[in-house]
Amino acid sequence: MKVFRKGATGALLDEYEKAILEYMQLLRQIPDARFTAIADAQTDDPDCRSIQTVAQHVVASGYGYANHLRRHFGHLAAEQIQLPQFLNPEMVCTALASMLQYTENTLQAIWNLSFEAVVSNRVTLWGGQVFDVEQLLEHAIVHVLRHRRQTEWFLQSLQSI
Repeated sequence: MKVFRKGATGALLDEYEKAILEYMQLLRQIPDARFTAIADAQTDDPDCRSIQTVAQHVVASGYGYANHLRRHFGHLAAEQIQLPQFLNPEMVCTALASMLQYTENTLQAIWNLSFEAVVSNRVTLWGGQVFDVEQLLEHAIVHVLRHRRQTEWFLQSLQSI
């Protein structure tokens, strides 16, 4: 039986976990040759050239979102996570699971925030984007979903490998 986390923050973490698990399921189907193959040589974004670089970006961003919350609330020290270069999909899956646990640990201290506190606490991200806590977690969820879709598209374009 599925265990549901409590409250609005718990619901968002449940959905984040679901998005990450779906992404992991996709990654586990990818042969190593496709994982590292350049799928978009034309892009100016180095994070979007291959499934490997996209995955590296997704994990790093997940830690970044959690660290923004840690700095904002000051309840836990933001850690500088040194990620290895992911050589295969299983390395990514391990890192995603660790990142999700890090995020859950981040949220435990603010789990019971009132709705008013959730929407009144403004967190500034890279590039000056400002989100309340709920919007930040929603952004993190959609970030994984968007890059899962990009990975599916890359897989389709790499059929010959």
